[in-house]
Amino acid sequence: MDGYRIYGKVGGILKLDGAIIMIISDNNKPLDMVSNIIKIPYSKMVLKGEQIGKRKALLNRWIYKRKFNNINFSEVINTFLDTLLQQKEKFINLKTEYEEIEIIMQIRSDYGQIGFTLDGMILEKINTLKIPLSFDILSFGLVEDDR
Repeated sequence: MDGYRIYGKVGGILKLDGAIIMIISDNNKPLDMVSNIIKIPYSKMVLKGEQIGKRKALLNRWIYKRKFNNINFSEVINTFLDTLLQQKEKFINLKTEYEEIEIIMQIRSDYGQIGFTLDGMILEKINTLKIPLSFDILSFGLVEDDR
């Protein structure tokens, strides 16, 4: 299993998806030069005050995002982190330049039966980057009662 475990059983079939996202945020500074500095194209740029649904963005945000599912979870996470590690020194400089840099791992399932394990290599890569990691675990509440 490539040193990881991820599950969300639906009738015996694994059914999870999600994304790993890096966000660089700042209240006042524009982020349009970030891609040039770190040589990674953004997935999305959000400007402070921009309308997002029914709300307005509170910060400028540079977003780099890669989606995964239960099949390619390990591959996508490792590739994402390897891409960031190629620019490690530049991230250290960006951390002093911008208010916040974070990595978010989103996991979604129709059912509440969610679990995953990050292997030591993934944890080591995250630690090397010195960027905080948070988890957003979302379920759409369709858990079946086995009683």
